[in-house]
Amino acid sequence: MGHNNGINLAYDFRVTAKFKKRMKPDQKISLTAFPPDHAFKAYKAGYYFEATAVLHGYLESQMKSLFHLYAIKNSQTQLSETWDVSEKMSYIMLSHTLFILNIINKKEYHVLVNFNTLRNTLMHRFYLDSYEGTNKGVSIKKFESCFEPAYNLLYQLMEKVDELV
Repeated sequence: MGHNNGINLAYDFRVTAKFKKRMKPDQKISLTAFPPDHAFKAYKAGYYFEATAVLHGYLESQMKSLFHLYAIKNSQTQLSETWDVSEKMSYIMLSHTLFILNIINKKEYHVLVNFNTLRNTLMHRFYLDSYEGTNKGVSIKKFESCFEPAYNLLYQLMEKVDELV
């Protein structure tokens, strides 16, 4: 781990530079495993930002699939129209829509919203200057209370997608 004025950094950029020397310029950046597995491994290793980003992205893709398949089965819209609309919807819009359509229940909805709030805190508000001594960090307890239910819900969403296929 790198250190900067006593602050433990998640990445040692000297190691990254060595790694880059071994990479070819046309080599692609990719996940090391199936997205949920990658997110869980990052979480267990203490890479909370990476774990959050990967899980959030994969939850969003599963919600898009669920909405898209539901719309195809329950409306008269064309496949391409449904695809175009679902691809433009954000994570939070999808959460609201799936709940309103009764595709997910209230508990599942709250898990998704809480995880989105955690993600926004980490990815956006974390970098704001603190105001009057406020702590801009997220406790491990808070992180776990949002990450673990979202991780488990992901598999339930994947099952719902499979049921509609």
